[in-house]
Amino acid sequence: PGLGADAAGEERQGKLVADLAREYGVQHLVFSSVERGGEAFDDHLTLDRAAKVAIERHIRSLDGLRWTILRPAFFMENFDGAVGRITATVLRVGMKEDTKIQLVVRIPPTHFLTLF
Repeated sequence: PGLGADAAGEERQGKLVADLAREYGVQHLVFSSVERGGEAFDDHLTLDRAAKVAIERHIRSLDGLRWTILRPAFFMENFDGAVGRITATVLRVGMKEDTKIQLVVRIPPTHFLTLF
């Protein structure tokens, strides 16, 4: 979901995955969420971000499940190609010059398997 699209399906699926992880004894659940600026902004979220917050809260409520929540902010890959030129322009025009943005590089999920 995104751009205001209904995220109810994502929320259902995310909660189901967490429930199944606990039920089947998954050793460690890693959930990729989204940076939102902190809990102070939770009442002003887009639908897709609100769904991810609901999934995070559900995961934290499950006893007996070890978990890690990742909150990537902005991907370096957003600057690739033609879309990247548009992204750079939107950021340059729409943000103050001294605005700081967290940038991350996408890492294949399998990379994290070596952590556990």
